[in-house]
Amino acid sequence: MTESKETKYQVAQPLTAYFWPFDVPTRVWHSLWVRTTPELPTGDNAFWRWALSGREMEDLKRVPWWVTLECRADSAALSKRQHRAVEIVRYTRLAIQLVAPVGCNESTIVVSGPTGVSTVHPPPMPSTPWGRISGYENVSLAEIRRVVRGVNSILRVRVPRLINALNFLELGFGAENQYISTFLWVSGLDAILMAGTPKNFRERLMNVLGDQTFVLPKVDPGGQPKYRVGEVAEDVYELRSQIAHGNLISKKFLEQVRLMNVNEKIIESYAPPTQYLHIVRECALFLLIGVLKKIFLEDCAKLANNANLWRTKLNSPW
Repeated sequence: MTESKETKYQVAQPLTAYFWPFDVPTRVWHSLWVRTTPELPTGDNAFWRWALSGREMEDLKRVPWWVTLECRADSAALSKRQHRAVEIVRYTRLAIQLVAPVGCNESTIVVSGPTGVSTVHPPPMPSTPWGRISGYENVSLAEIRRVVRGVNSILRVRVPRLINALNFLELGFGAENQYISTFLWVSGLDAILMAGTPKNFRERLMNVLGDQTFVLPKVDPGGQPKYRVGEVAEDVYELRSQIAHGNLISKKFLEQVRLMNVNEKIIESYAPPTQYLHIVRECALFLLIGVLKKIFLEDCAKLANNANLWRTKLNSPW
């Protein structure tokens, strides 16, 4: 009998330097955990010095919470099984950000084992101001686990419509330009909703989330932002269309405004200068993650593979 040549590897990616409100270590799904900073190579490691600058090494060591996965794979650098483990870790981090989009500027995925270390460099994932402010308020560990399971399930059975939307979400986080991130997030919504027209976009978005549902989560102090799905859907789609077609941005999106709560009071934590397009951008993000989260929590992701059944579901209130 031949002896197995597989060895044990750890794949790890920074989750956030912002906050993690649950115990550490925390098991989120199967062999996926949120842990404190793993043991990283030192500056004496030749590959580590080649792959990262001294500043990048130090920045990684300062991130307190990481997504980790232990796997068995052959010793080849980033073998097929290691690639799969990297994909699982990457999408698990994205799933957690989908529930609580606090962002993380460090994204290097570290694959380490007894024969050496390798790295993968996805783009950074800075969030929006409201994503960081809202953080993990009203977020449960059970909710995170269900979404992580749902995201990894669609990777296994391949649901392109939702995988594309997740990729738009990730690319939008990494886009430094506010117009590009808005375009990507609304495009992710458009893909899920099979919209194609402003009317379909608004009606199907309201069917999924509810006309009167608040788009942005409530925080204290500050209160509940006043923006509802039925009120902002058309503006979200219109701004995306203007960006996509290279049109001048309408004056209403460039107007100087403040983020307001339901009592028509300014939410001071969302500091100026603020234009209406900044609020629309926040709404684009939270609408996309709201739709994705509902799909995973209601366990209807596989239905998206059948265009006719999915369209029928979108055309009725959920």
